[in-house]
Amino acid sequence: MALLNAFSMAQSPPAVEATLNPDERLRPGFSLLWTPCGQAAWDMMRQFHKVDAIELDPPSPSANVMNTFKWDAAKVLPPGTFVFGGMDSPAVRLHVRAQVERIAGRHAAAIIGDYQPPGEIAPGVHRLGSALFVSCLAQKTRFPGHFIPDPNRRAFGSEAAPALVEGFGCAGQRSGTYGDNVIVLKDDLKGTTVLKFTLHSETPGLSQSLMLLQHPNLESIAQGLEVIREAVRNPLPELSVVEASGKSWRYTRHLLVGDQFWMPYLKTNLIFDFADLIGGTYLHKLAANQITTTYWQIREAQQFLHLQLGHEGVLVEAVFKIPVDYLSSSEGSAAAPADLSQLPSYPKNFIYNKPFLATLWLKDADWPYLACWVDGPALLRAP
Repeated sequence: MALLNAFSMAQSPPAVEATLNPDERLRPGFSLLWTPCGQAAWDMMRQFHKVDAIELDPPSPSANVMNTFKWDAAKVLPPGTFVFGGMDSPAVRLHVRAQVERIAGRHAAAIIGDYQPPGEIAPGVHRLGSALFVSCLAQKTRFPGHFIPDPNRRAFGSEAAPALVEGFGCAGQRSGTYGDNVIVLKDDLKGTTVLKFTLHSETPGLSQSLMLLQHPNLESIAQGLEVIREAVRNPLPELSVVEASGKSWRYTRHLLVGDQFWMPYLKTNLIFDFADLIGGTYLHKLAANQITTTYWQIREAQQFLHLQLGHEGVLVEAVFKIPVDYLSSSEGSAAAPADLSQLPSYPKNFIYNKPFLATLWLKDADWPYLACWVDGPALLRAP
């Protein structure tokens, strides 16, 4: 879990949070975002120190998760992702800031901050040097056939306290124009659905998709991702038969004329501080004089995240930084009938007006490069 700083909309407590742990339990009324940027920076940190795990003192739940996280970074991180790790200096800061600005823009680059020189930082504690670990990704994608802005606001959330928000989607004749660009991977007719939307990238030949999950009893992002993975492995067939309202229907996994889809616009521009990492120390070593101890300490653990998801496509910009100080201290499906054409087509209505999970994936990746649990109006667009 992260603390939200003053760069974001002032709220108490914040209604949008970040996590480094996909298994973090979801809470009603709180939206939660995860990206692999923090993991990429942490992996670079472990590589720099030539260790399998960074064991922090005091212990950190986020560090424990990242020390054991398994993924194929080459398949998950989009092309052009910038990952840096090494000793810090004014020149390094200039280089890293320039790379982040090139990829994700000036506001993202601003979090890189200034170099902190060696010197005494507290009585008996001296900074001997420092290192910097940064990861940055950015992707701008578009739907092959854009959706239609809804001229009317809709209620999102619980019936007790709904929020009127702006959204987009399709209905009527328009729904029949998307073909393979919108596929229903799962629909149990009980509230669990997985929809896959093709996304076109600025990188030629790069296959990406947006996948939306509705699940009435979701407990964590990780649980939702596993539902999505299973739907990808075992998608609905092109045609099937379903039973609803006391009769049989022909279910087509594509949107047809008359089907409906609606979801809210998503937008956030936030900086997160991961409090359970900040101040953590590691790799303590007692000097030969038996008096002085050297060790590393995490000075900051911060993420910038900009997300816009609208009727034309998606923009994601994310940066994660961990500067660490090297210190010295003197203190111590059902079977189909023969002729499906004789059955009426099942009317599909995918209305995302309750909490849902939005995820962005590269083809064949084992994890998304963004997962966003949407619950509450703080992440949504209202006039």
